[in-house]
Amino acid sequence: MSSLASRVLDWGCGSAAHSYAIAHEGHLVWGMDFATPPMAAYVAERTEGRFTFVQSQHPTSLPFDDAFFDVVLSNGCLEHVTEFGGRDEDCMRELVRVLKPGGAFICTHLPNERSYIEAAARVLREPVQKYMHYSLYAHIALYSRARVEELAETCGLRVTEFVTYGALPRNPLSLLPQKVSDASWFVDGVDRLDDWLAKVLERYCQNFAWVGRAREHPF
Repeated sequence: MSSLASRVLDWGCGSAAHSYAIAHEGHLVWGMDFATPPMAAYVAERTEGRFTFVQSQHPTSLPFDDAFFDVVLSNGCLEHVTEFGGRDEDCMRELVRVLKPGGAFICTHLPNERSYIEAAARVLREPVQKYMHYSLYAHIALYSRARVEELAETCGLRVTEFVTYGALPRNPLSLLPQKVSDASWFVDGVDRLDDWLAKVLERYCQNFAWVGRAREHPF
């Protein structure tokens, strides 16, 4: 294993696909979620034991020592804490607690409160379910850049990167025939259109991604 290997917490690891990619690069990964990923054993085996799954028992507490991780990853997870009875600020404090000074908190797929996709989902959810029998999901917790910066500051992080992305709704594309939705020409075309629209509709895109660096003495 490389001497540059990092300890990474994939918090809310879901299927463990991201954990696999990170562990495959030689890093030590701990994946956490409420349900064990079906491929957890496979990921551990294929990465020579560099992946460990730890089942979550509480939405805002972590069973790790202080300053244990070099990197903490939240991919589409932080916004769901309130749905499980927690507070995002309490959760962030705990995530920073287990992060080494100077370590990185990487947050992706955080829903934008100005997203036109979220607004449309709220308006169309009931008629689409009624007439098309398709469930449109709308997040309960939405964020602004100001809220992200406030949350980071309160919890001992310094925001070093911040981007907005996702101008096209992706989930409905799964309704297309698989030979189209999985075709490389279609995927590439959607990605290019999305990138272009994201520049035009930046304030109203679906997601934020940001990186926060842990301060030397966060609290």
